[in-house]
Amino acid sequence: MKIVENNFKFGTMDIRNTTEQIVCHHSGVTVLQSVEIIHDYHKNTKGWAGIGYHFYVRKDGSIYRGRPENTVGAHAVGANYNSIGICFEGNFSKEKMSEEQLNAGKELIAYLKEKYNISKIVGHKNVDTSECPGNNFPMDELRENGSYNIEDDSNENVVKELQKALNKDNNSGLDIDGIIGPLTTRAINNNMVRNFSVSEFARWVQERLIAKGYSLNEFGVDGKYGGETEGKVKEHQQKTGIDVDGIVGINTVNKLL
Repeated sequence: MKIVENNFKFGTMDIRNTTEQIVCHHSGVTVLQSVEIIHDYHKNTKGWAGIGYHFYVRKDGSIYRGRPENTVGAHAVGANYNSIGICFEGNFSKEKMSEEQLNAGKELIAYLKEKYNISKIVGHKNVDTSECPGNNFPMDELRENGSYNIEDDSNENVVKELQKALNKDNNSGLDIDGIIGPLTTRAINNNMVRNFSVSEFARWVQERLIAKGYSLNEFGVDGKYGGETEGKVKEHQQKTGIDVDGIVGINTVNKLL
């Protein structure tokens, strides 16, 4: 399973303190809609912090991240505080879900059930006054126990992206092998990310922070290591038990994998 990350900028959001259920939605239209369109609509038309869902599953089976996974959603009145919201592209009052989309949804839900140790999967209409996600929505099939495989979140692929960033920034000449050996360690420590750094390495750090559930609401992933990113790095350093200095060297990199 590959979750496509985003570069969205959000307004202020609260951190969710408990996760007890998954609430499923449909986009409510039969035409194709990108996650960018939904984010823009929720933010600039509805006036929300940004896209209200945590995940968006498209008809072709691709999975996109919405708002940061650890934040309170804006998708189900009365249930936002304790739920993760997943929206499935389509109108399942009028159409049926494709096999690709169904399989992707099953895999994502299996992953979230295991991650949060939860079993409650409901539709929007089960927690609020709504017809969403439609009478054709395959709720029973999505509730079935499934399996998942996070393909592109493996350490090897993450390290390869880091090595590419270091090569681009500094002509480090690293082999793109996905292994943090002596040469990669040296390149990291010789080019540590600290406040006011502007680099592909800084962009990699921002992407890893978002993958770890942190939100960068003000500037998003821009490759500029400012106060917002430094603050999240310090938060992660404290959370993982290493020195809290806001500087990204090998120890912090290892905690971001």
